Amino acid sequence: MKTFHFAILACVVVLTLALLWISGHRAPRERELDAKGSVIVTGDGTSRFVSQYSEAADLIGRGRVSEAEGIYMNLTKKEPSSPNGYVGLGSCCLQRNDVTGARTHYETALRLAPRSVNALVGLGTSYSLESDYANATKNYELALAVDEGSPEAHWGLAITYAKTGRRTDALNHLKRYKEFAPDSRHIAALEEIVESARGQQGVSGQPATPPRVGD
Repeated sequence: MKTFHFAILACVVVLTLALLWISGHRAPRERELDAKGSVIVTGDGTSRFVSQYSEAADLIGRGRVSEAEGIYMNLTKKEPSSPNGYVGLGSCCLQRNDVTGARTHYETALRLAPRSVNALVGLGTSYSLESDYANATKNYELALAVDEGSPEAHWGLAITYAKTGRRTDALNHLKRYKEFAPDSRHIAALEEIVESARGQQGVSGQPATPPRVGD
């Protein structure tokens, strides 16, 4: 299935969000870099509606996207300055293959929180679904500039580099994904995608033929 690996990425992002919301916060890191190399301090903060975010993420994982979407829409009204509800709405759109809708929500989240790793990864995925690997790579790299330990960003870069024939770079990000998500059940699928890039070469900056990954 052409979009199989992107569906996996969407699920990975949703599960990550669920873990963050269950814990109630993501601890700020003392030293991180923004896209220009400046040291910054970031953190997702604490929400008063942790259980609702967790419930919505769980609903997406069970395929009940419409119900999750309703919860996220309500949360954007309760926390209009938080990016989390819009990131959740973006995830719902990705599940429905609504790339345009997903991008709109992720861009809204980034206006509220320009260093939101989840929004940057989601935006990168929306571009990848349209085979716009240049913009996908840009957003994944921006996510890593904020959090170099983001397994989702490394996953996305491994795929975009595999699709554009940059196998060495793809292998590097596969290694990093395995480092930061050693227990992921999706490692084998990502290894297959990267391995399929063997011998491919990008031509004049155009993407190589995308690998096909079965269910």
